[in-house]
Amino acid sequence: MRNNTLLSEIDLWEAWIEFDHEGTESFGTLYILGEVPVSKTSQHPFFIKCIQENDPQTLVLSVELSDSVSTSGEEEVVFSEKLPGLHKYDTIKIYRGKDLIKEINEIEVLI
Repeated sequence: MRNNTLLSEIDLWEAWIEFDHEGTESFGTLYILGEVPVSKTSQHPFFIKCIQENDPQTLVLSVELSDSVSTSGEEEVVFSEKLPGLHKYDTIKIYRGKDLIKEINEIEVLI
C-alpha cells in the first residue's frame, strides 16, 4: 500500500513553458515544479532526466530523495530545460523509483 500513500502525498505539480522573446537559439524554457514529502534527515530532492529513445516526445523524470517512511513536511523540487521548439514534449512522466507519481499531458505556454 506504499504506492497509494505516495500518490496521495504528492499532489501539486505544475508544468509550463516561458516563451523567450529575445532568444534566437531556443523557443523558451520548460519549467516543472512539484512538492514531495521529505524527512528531517533527507537531502534536498532533485530530478534526474531519463532518456527514452522509443518516445522522444515524452519527458521522463525521476525524483530522487530519501526512502524514509516518516515524513516531516514537503519540499519543492524544480526542473528546467531550454526547448528548441514548442512541441518538443507532449507528455511529462514523473517517477519515484519504479512508481509513476504524476503524468502531465497539458503544458501551459506563457507568452
